[in-house]
Amino acid sequence: PVKGISHITGGGIEKNTRRLLQDGLQLNVNWGNWPVPPVFDLIQQTGGVPVEDMRQTFNMGIGLIFIIDPQYKEDLLKHGKLFPYQFYHIGMVE
Repeated sequence: PVKGISHITGGGIEKNTRRLLQDGLQLNVNWGNWPVPPVFDLIQQTGGVPVEDMRQTFNMGIGLIFIIDPQYKEDLLKHGKLFPYQFYHIGMVE
C-alpha cells in the first residue's frame, strides 16, 4: 500500500515530495492539519519571514511523508499509534 516515502529536509514538504510523483501529479497540502512546532513561529516572527518562504524552506514539523493509496489511510493512522511519533493526514496527491 505504500507508494513512496519522502524524508523532508531543506526545501520543504512540496519540493521533497515532488520527486516521488509522476508527471502531472501534485501534492495538495492541508497546512492546518498538524501542529507546527513553536520554533517555526519564532523563526518566522524574529526574521520577518513570509509563510510561503517558511513552507518552501523548512519541514514545518513533518519529518517523513508516506504516500499511500487512500483506502489504507485509516490503517496507517491506526498502526502509526504503535510508534513514538505522531501521524497526520496532511494532504492528497492529485
